[in-house]
Amino acid sequence: MDIFGAIGAINALLLALFLFKEKSKTTSDKILIVWVLNFFLYFGCYFLYERLTNDMSIIWLPIWGISLISHSVFLFFYALSLSKKSFVFDLRIASNFLLVILWLVSMVPFMLMTPDEQHKLLYDKQSLNFEIFLPMMAQICVELFYFIRALIVLIQHQNNIDQEFSYHEKINLDWLKILTYLYIVILVSNVVGYTLVSSKNLNVKVMDDLLMIVRFLLFFYMIYHGYKQRLIYRTESKNNQRKTNKSLKAKTESSNAEHAQISVSKHNEIIEKLRILMVDEKLYLEPELSLGETANKIGFHAHQLSKLLNVQLGKNFFDFVNEYRVDEFKKLAINPKNKHISLLGLAMDAGFNSKATFNRFFKKSTGITPSEFRERYKF
Repeated sequence: MDIFGAIGAINALLLALFLFKEKSKTTSDKILIVWVLNFFLYFGCYFLYERLTNDMSIIWLPIWGISLISHSVFLFFYALSLSKKSFVFDLRIASNFLLVILWLVSMVPFMLMTPDEQHKLLYDKQSLNFEIFLPMMAQICVELFYFIRALIVLIQHQNNIDQEFSYHEKINLDWLKILTYLYIVILVSNVVGYTLVSSKNLNVKVMDDLLMIVRFLLFFYMIYHGYKQRLIYRTESKNNQRKTNKSLKAKTESSNAEHAQISVSKHNEIIEKLRILMVDEKLYLEPELSLGETANKIGFHAHQLSKLLNVQLGKNFFDFVNEYRVDEFKKLAINPKNKHISLLGLAMDAGFNSKATFNRFFKKSTGITPSEFRERYKF
């Protein structure tokens, strides 16, 4: 099994160096690099544990365990950095590693045992003594805590992008959500594995080997999608970041006061400007249209525009724009001149940039599929 550790460690180091050489790295890119280096530590410790003599191999267990648990923390950091507009890695964020240190404390009873006693627990089919049960349960609790926090962040992100974007592709972070679910499945497998160890049907070493192979595969899944992941929110330059943070509270209070003073006639004026943009200028044909871009065109605050859409029209920005795209698709689909164009081609012409989003939203808004709609207008 040491071959997996060697391959994983070498690939992680090379990929970290490759990512490090990339220009214009964002905060999420830097977190990804450190996360990849953590994988290097995880795979490297596993390799050393397999290859070194028994007395020396035990020394690497705490480091290996720390790197293992840190994956959940890095996943949480990475989800935060991609989904938050003004994410800053500060001491408050870094304090999340305190739980990893607490896990290290739970390893003390095991490390105080003699090497012979440690190997007997790891390699033989022994029941889960307190010395090994404590760190195992601490590991599960810490990882589950951060995986759940990451899921909450990703679910909130899904709601946020519906308020600010007219599309989901490349910004919905579905791949990261899948990765989180897979890690949770691994945790469940851990519980099952510990149960088998306790019933003397499996030893801890075999269980760790199997889970390491799964994490080996997840590493390549993570690095593939992480490298392709685009920046979701465009942040301000570093020179303006401090000034922005200091004035954030003042801006929020000013925005709230402004909203309180906006009259009904002003609301109607904004709605009319939106209608002109959509109906006359067909702004919805821009596949990656955002709330901020739309707000700039009508000279209105993006946050207030989002609130206006929700309160006055009962729609988020995603639904508002894509309803116009559905209407545009219908016009194109019933035009005999377009009978040679595929449904996907017409959807793209209407402003959609994803077949999945188009099909899902069309069925949601009309109750039928695009193909069923076109069947009604055979030429």
